[in-house]
Amino acid sequence: MHSIHTIEDLIGVLDDNPRWLEALRNRVLPREVLELPRIVSNLAGNADQRFDRVDQRMDKLDHSMDKLDHRVDRLENDMGVLRGAHARNAAIEYADDIADELGLEMVRVLPGAEIRTLARLKGTKDIPANDLRSFRAADLIIEAKDGKGETCFVVVEVSFTANGRDTHRAIRNAGYMYRFTGKRAFPVVTGLRRDDGIRRAIASGDVHWYQLANEAFEVE
Repeated sequence: MHSIHTIEDLIGVLDDNPRWLEALRNRVLPREVLELPRIVSNLAGNADQRFDRVDQRMDKLDHSMDKLDHRVDRLENDMGVLRGAHARNAAIEYADDIADELGLEMVRVLPGAEIRTLARLKGTKDIPANDLRSFRAADLIIEAKDGKGETCFVVVEVSFTANGRDTHRAIRNAGYMYRFTGKRAFPVVTGLRRDDGIRRAIASGDVHWYQLANEAFEVE
């Protein structure tokens, strides 16, 4: 039997007798403290479950956002096509003004079938297929007469916002028009706005610019 005179003696006895230590703990500590490890464990388990549910919801939200981004991109592409088509219709409506600004008198707008016939003429085998396809799809070609009554053509590329690619196509297609007909052809880019990158080509006279008015895009 151990004699207990100091706290160290008591601690030694409790260390040697775990059952006594457990009995003492149950007698001294309140039930709330004794239940604390179990409560903490339960809370941790519940927290893990809640975090798992949050992760699942975030995954669903990310998936929904990806679908929304895809739909927005598709909508923007569709709007771009619609704006381009509207700009082309406006350019055709103002074809006589485009010719007039160049000092020409409009005769007619060449129909697509006639443009495609020109692209099928003999002697075009040296022209890249993509270039011929671009010529066949030219936005607008106007037959006109100059001040001397000579036939000429105005080759127009149309975009809502004209850029360097439009300028390149207009100049290239005007060159093909001259090659196919032997008549002078004026390259023109037109739209509601223009990219700053094409100012030099316009200033040099390599291509002509015609700005469509805002009114041309108003829906009645």
